[in-house]
Amino acid sequence: MGIGMPPAQIYGSFLKYAPFKNFKSVIELGAQDVYDPDLVKGHAEKNTGVQYELPPNSIYTAAMMYKAYGFDSYACIDALGGDNCFVFDLNNNIRANYDFAEQFDLVTNHGTTEHCFNQLNCFTNIHNLCKQGGVMYHALPCHGLVYLTHCFYTYQPPFYYNLAAANNYKVIGMYMSIGYDLIPYTLEYMQKLSLPNSTYVLLHVLLQKVVEQEFRMPYDGQYLESSFVKDQYQYQSLEEELQPELGNSDNSTIIDLPNSIDEYHALGKFFLSQGKTKEAAKCYSIILSIISSPSISSPLASLNV
Repeated sequence: MGIGMPPAQIYGSFLKYAPFKNFKSVIELGAQDVYDPDLVKGHAEKNTGVQYELPPNSIYTAAMMYKAYGFDSYACIDALGGDNCFVFDLNNNIRANYDFAEQFDLVTNHGTTEHCFNQLNCFTNIHNLCKQGGVMYHALPCHGLVYLTHCFYTYQPPFYYNLAAANNYKVIGMYMSIGYDLIPYTLEYMQKLSLPNSTYVLLHVLLQKVVEQEFRMPYDGQYLESSFVKDQYQYQSLEEELQPELGNSDNSTIIDLPNSIDEYHALGKFFLSQGKTKEAAKCYSIILSIISSPSISSPLASLNV
């Protein structure tokens, strides 16, 4: 588990945008090491103006990196313990099992949940740890032979899209890191991309918690129309009143629409099959926005590399 240059590039970009630039508290799943600390430190200093003169052979820590980015409060959760660390088993619901209900502006999952068996409790914990308006950052394995023996699970884009749909998360950005290269994810790009199995690919996904509600387990949207249990599963409404303003007077700086038209089209078809015309219309309006408004993009579209 660790933080390298791709996460540093993302932090250096999205933390400049309201309301994210006012984030003050962060909790990490797993006590993270900093890979390539000289590069990460240099990138943080370049983007923040905060410099740390480290003694020889000292370690540049994750807590120091977050402090450079303006976070006053740092904590992590790890079964092995460590500095500023809560020793919790993420396979358990930490709110129920450890009576831990504190919430944070930023919750990070840098290569941790793939090592936990109970995925439902892991993502319930992440949801509960995040404040309303806060961001959950996942950097998890997606592709590559190394992951066959590295962990229990790998994660694909539909996992995050359905997780967001079930819980009214806003998809701030989705990126692939191939080595040091950080590439915005789009379905069109993936169709053209040919990756050898030896290539290690992580998906970096930033999700904003728009409303405070109980965590809802997602259902794979591509099977909703044919599923016998579809009536037992209901997506939350996508109507505008569930997308409240988050203290930002300039919405144009934080508008970010997922680039996968197919996912929205499938969800729109599901809503129509359920007679939910308002929700379907919202999906199709998003598709039209993607097609007709190329100037509308994520604040991370031009990363500060």
